[in-house]
Amino acid sequence: MINSTTTTTNESLNYSFLLVTHMVFADQQINNKKIKIKFKIKPSHILSLLLQGLTYYQHQEIQLAKTNFRQAIALTPQNREEWQARGIALDKLERYVEALTAYDKAIEIKQDCDRVWYNRGLTLFNLGRYEEAVASYEKAMEINQDCELTRYARVKTLCNLVSF
Repeated sequence: MINSTTTTTNESLNYSFLLVTHMVFADQQINNKKIKIKFKIKPSHILSLLLQGLTYYQHQEIQLAKTNFRQAIALTPQNREEWQARGIALDKLERYVEALTAYDKAIEIKQDCDRVWYNRGLTLFNLGRYEEAVASYEKAMEINQDCELTRYARVKTLCNLVSF
């Protein structure tokens, strides 16, 4: 059995890897119907709380997810990954302006992380700031040209620009 504490406390791990690892673990537990969603997390760790919240969210446990997101944003981020996690949690709570601030702080720490630029673009899209969203997606694509998700989000945003 995977213990999410051990998969999320190593700061040098790639955030995307953490998310995929955590989601796969949760899905295995649900598909095998052995237990309801259960986690062993370190409650003061922003990434752990975010991952637990995203898993609850994915399985329609919205109130539990929001509780985890609120706990995550109550903590003070210490590095780029935690600022990004804070931004994602704020996005899920539809607190987009605060999420944008968190992403900007993550970018101040590390400018060449395509996932932060992508998430920033999503937030700007949600705020209706389409031109800025496109610029964020383009920055993400400069860093990682192979991300189809970013390309799709950029095209979707450009379509919204044309319709206005």
